[in-house]
Amino acid sequence: MGFKDLAKMIAARIKLHEPPVIIGGCGRSGTTLLLAILSAHPKIHCIAIETCILCPKDLESDEPNARLDRVRMYRLLPMQRLLFGRAHRFCEKTPRNVRFFGSILKTYERKVRLIHIARDGREVITSRHPKDPNAYWVSKERWVRDVSAGSSHADDPCMLTARY
Repeated sequence: MGFKDLAKMIAARIKLHEPPVIIGGCGRSGTTLLLAILSAHPKIHCIAIETCILCPKDLESDEPNARLDRVRMYRLLPMQRLLFGRAHRFCEKTPRNVRFFGSILKTYERKVRLIHIARDGREVITSRHPKDPNAYWVSKERWVRDVSAGSSHADDPCMLTARY
């Protein structure tokens, strides 16, 4: 079973009425804050953990173990509200999603809503690491790479860019 087949199987099982919302952006850009805001909506089920299901390092891999790992990861997601609640769509947030927006659009056959968070680079790269206050969390190279990846889809009608 390929990744695209897995996405279709899950969507069919939970009978969502609306396309999913996928959030991506450079780390320390506000993806968690946006997820928290969207989680207040009664018809959106926000997955509370960063699943990396849409952006694993082996996304394009055809290795059987890589596919199996994605299936196992998705089975671990807290889907009760989707299966039994009133949610019409789900929202998944992993900052690294921004690097895979093209693959995500293909996987969901463009029936998806992407949100790219682009925070001012000066704020992002000066964000201190929570476990080591003498270190910074994000390098300027990573910020440029992630913002460029999201900006490459800026004209796509399936994507919204939020800048602050």
